[in-house]
Amino acid sequence: MEQKTLIIASLLAMLFIILVYAFTHKPAGGFGGEIILGNSTISPYELSFKINSAKSIAIIMDAREVAQPGKVKVYECAVGFAGSIAMLNKTVKNFAIDADYCIKNDMNKTSINECNKLAHESDYIILIKGTANSSKTEYYEDHIYVEVPIDYEKECGIRIK
Repeated sequence: MEQKTLIIASLLAMLFIILVYAFTHKPAGGFGGEIILGNSTISPYELSFKINSAKSIAIIMDAREVAQPGKVKVYECAVGFAGSIAMLNKTVKNFAIDADYCIKNDMNKTSINECNKLAHESDYIILIKGTANSSKTEYYEDHIYVEVPIDYEKECGIRIK
């Protein structure tokens, strides 16, 4: 239990550092690109098998289309997912997208295309996208898609029984 607590604390600290970095640093020039994911939907039951069999899960925080309060909601949701994934003993890789660049786990800026490539090295992906006013969660063969509006109050995470 002590090791899980340490893992969760480390993940939360890393996400906090990514958030601070994303808020305070702007790129000199654009990197561009897009996240490419599949479109084959699955059931929540099938999702549980995907998550259980995955060794690593990438969390992509896409805050390009929302103002500052919406960005905070995206990052808060990512923290919830990271904590629940760590409790399942999975490796978590984080990517934060804002404007036309991406910040990787190592805190370096790169293109969104490069983050797309790195995220796909994981066994499964969670894409958390900030939106103006809609909330939805969809399950796909290769990812979970979560829309987080500015007024989102639900707790994010994965709960597998």
